[in-house]
Amino acid sequence: MSLVFAAIVPHSPLLVPNIGKKNQDLFPATLEACKTIASQLQTSQPDVVMIISNDETKPIHTFAINVSPKFNSDLSAFGDLVTRWQFKGELQLAAQFREKLESEETIKLISNDELHYTASISLSLAGVTETTPILPLITTNSNLKSHFILGHHLQKCILDSEKKIAVIISADLSHRLSKKSPIGYLAKAKKLDQKIITSLISGKTKELLSLPASTLEEAAVEDLGQIAVLLGIVKDFDWPARLLSYESPFGVGHAVIGYNF
Repeated sequence: MSLVFAAIVPHSPLLVPNIGKKNQDLFPATLEACKTIASQLQTSQPDVVMIISNDETKPIHTFAINVSPKFNSDLSAFGDLVTRWQFKGELQLAAQFREKLESEETIKLISNDELHYTASISLSLAGVTETTPILPLITTNSNLKSHFILGHHLQKCILDSEKKIAVIISADLSHRLSKKSPIGYLAKAKKLDQKIITSLISGKTKELLSLPASTLEEAAVEDLGQIAVLLGIVKDFDWPARLLSYESPFGVGHAVIGYNF
């Protein structure tokens, strides 16, 4: 079996020392959980880390695999001119996946060596360094079922590979959990986050995939597509998800979830 690790990791810039500074003290459980994820990832010794994220560089209607010999990323958009990351790309596996998916999915190969900060933060929190090649996959604004189907097709690609592959999902939950939320408070947003987490932990995939798009949009849950891809990847595997932490000190839900292989 080629899938050796999977986790959901948040991507708030406040989790990075130069941005978060004293605010990092408000994320004790999240940061501790990320240390656990990093330790588990290191133990799994992957040959490649697939990072699945959603960012503005994506094609609007098409999933994409980003192919580059190396990736650079920073937080200059947030005023941090010090924090920089560099990751090594995985070219051969990207081509193999594209070939295998060609008859099943509309997916493009793109080349952008500037990795979006969301992917970089999640990789950094999971302890991924430039010594381990990464394979970035960018999701779209299509429905959750399409993401789930993509994940199931990816499962076949992963299991056919000779490489040991880890999957990291870069995702936050609702952005409307309190009056500190940047886009305003929604009373029912917390219950929605709880429902998403409960569905993941209990393996109720159909319940999660059936959440209405209007409900997700109202609660500003923008990253459920990535999580749906993961559900497709682990479909039919007896690998229970475990909630390591959930915090929302600034009104945005940050969950760290690992899969026990």
